[in-house]
Amino acid sequence: MKIFGIVAEFNPFHNGHKYLIEQIQSKHNPDLIISVLSSSFVQRGDPNIISKWKRAEIACKYGSNIVLELPFVFACQNAEIFGKGALKILNSCGITDLAFGVENNNIDDLIRISKILLSEDKNIKSNIKKSLKEGNSYINSRNKAYLKAGYLSDSDINILSKSNNILAIEYIKAGLNLNPNLNYNPIKRYKSHHDTEDVVEGYTSASNIRKIFIDKGEIDEFVPIETYNQLLKEKIYNNKMLHNIFKFDALESDYNIRNALEYEPGIENRIINFLDNSNSIDELANLVSSKRITKARIRRIIINSLVRVNKNHIFNALNNESYIRILALDSRGRNYLKNLKQDYITNFKEIKKAPTSIQKIAKIEVKASNLYSIISDEKLYQDYTTNPVIIP
Repeated sequence: MKIFGIVAEFNPFHNGHKYLIEQIQSKHNPDLIISVLSSSFVQRGDPNIISKWKRAEIACKYGSNIVLELPFVFACQNAEIFGKGALKILNSCGITDLAFGVENNNIDDLIRISKILLSEDKNIKSNIKKSLKEGNSYINSRNKAYLKAGYLSDSDINILSKSNNILAIEYIKAGLNLNPNLNYNPIKRYKSHHDTEDVVEGYTSASNIRKIFIDKGEIDEFVPIETYNQLLKEKIYNNKMLHNIFKFDALESDYNIRNALEYEPGIENRIINFLDNSNSIDELANLVSSKRITKARIRRIIINSLVRVNKNHIFNALNNESYIRILALDSRGRNYLKNLKQDYITNFKEIKKAPTSIQKIAKIEVKASNLYSIISDEKLYQDYTTNPVIIP
């Protein structure tokens, strides 16, 4: 069987995502498409604009046969953990191929760069540390070190500067370690680029769609009808409430982010100092961030602290049983699952029967879902009351 995997946030599902799935179907004629979808919070530390179940349902209606959950413990982390967690889940479900959107679709370049980044030597590590001490971000420090050593060229660094390429390379790195037989299928982004406000013939980035929608603008030309209809019904999360929850939490005596995966010494003091000068998590991240620490990293630190996730949770999740939770599926997906040898989750009420490592991931997921429900004015504990969406 030819089973394609997709790593996605679909925040929201737009015409570019629809194009990606259509390209997979037309060029490769797969037997099955499995998407793994970020849950309530995304890789850059923001809440999703539509709930995970509704995004999963939309993805199923537009070509995904199975939509799995990328749990919070992986979804709201840096690109490397995001990629490792997603590929761990997809690989456990038997994918033969991985497809992803990129700015550069030369697969030979992407695989070559991925292999170089996997073979880090002592001199590279030393130069990265030196650059970090000079106040540069990890990505810039890494790229600078590999360029200086002659392992990467200026054109390689240009490839590594693009958002989708960065994620694609993390997927490939993870895939090379997990499954040497996995096939990679880069699909060049169609007409719009990630995180830009460019608008071209019905295509623009997900971030621009969110901005237009929140500003009460018209988005119908950029998204399929299912997404548009759902956005009209959706209760948009309350940024101010999220900020206030964090403000209260940060002032508690037991507030401690030192075990966070992306913790930087002294960052908690900068966060506390700027709390009263900000009215949202975005504003706070803008004030606290620096050349070395990105706004996305600050947002992730904040959200992970609220959900009480530390680096031990993340590494335990990566190194133990695969968390396979079904959010949505169609008839083809149901037939495939009948023969899947891996255990998977459809009913959270039975989570106590799962291995301890899976229970720990699920416990964190419930916390993240409840936080999302609170800021979205929705009912709590929806993980226990919401079943997978079944598309006929």
